[in-house]
Amino acid sequence: MSTVFRNIFSTPASSEIWSDRTRTFYYLQFESALALSQARFDVIPHEAASAIAKTCDDVNFIDMEELESETRKIGYPVLPVVKQLVRKVNEAGPGLGEWAHWGATTQV
Repeated sequence: MSTVFRNIFSTPASSEIWSDRTRTFYYLQFESALALSQARFDVIPHEAASAIAKTCDDVNFIDMEELESETRKIGYPVLPVVKQLVRKVNEAGPGLGEWAHWGATTQV
């Protein structure tokens, strides 16, 4: 957040809408919806979709410092979010996280 411009172009409420945490939460909601939709059509296993959706309900597992560092390296935040999601879901069951972002166009 800019010290100089923080209160000139936005309010605290609108700043929160565009915060890293809120934006990342919406990325996770997308990942959840993608996984559940894919499972509905038997594209990915239902067990994986459930684990992905459950994990995506809470943004707190995301390491924001790691997200910042990885985003700086590649220039966009989606892949670093997906990598953290895969790791976290794999804790719930080996290999389940590998189904996250399945078939989406993000380049690894």
